[in-house]
Amino acid sequence: MEDTYMLYILGLIFTMGGAYVLSDNLKKIKHWKRIDAVVERHIWEYKRDSDGNGRTAKEVFLFMVGDEEIRAESKFSSSHPLKINEIVEIVYNPQNPSDILFVTNFRIYIFPLIFILIVIFIISFPEFVYERFD
Repeated sequence: MEDTYMLYILGLIFTMGGAYVLSDNLKKIKHWKRIDAVVERHIWEYKRDSDGNGRTAKEVFLFMVGDEEIRAESKFSSSHPLKINEIVEIVYNPQNPSDILFVTNFRIYIFPLIFILIVIFIISFPEFVYERFD
């Protein structure tokens, strides 16, 4: 019984974390400036990824704010980076233009919601979790 309560507490913490990420993303989209940017280059990193190849890349975006050219690095890396010179939509912080958020449905909405749904499943079916990981 104590394990079930612990699972509920952890689930609540992770659900609140997913809700916070979603809320923060939506707030940035609402208050920050939206602009098109071009993928200028990749920063390659060597670490284990979901494909098992150990090579991921962060995109460096180039965009104009007034007459100023801004380069900003993505916060996330991927084993399937965007193509060089691809034009994408980002939002940036007007007070700090190098603080950006790459606007995609997955990064804004789907990732936090998947996280929340997984936690809801785990909380709803704790016996299933215990059977699998016991």
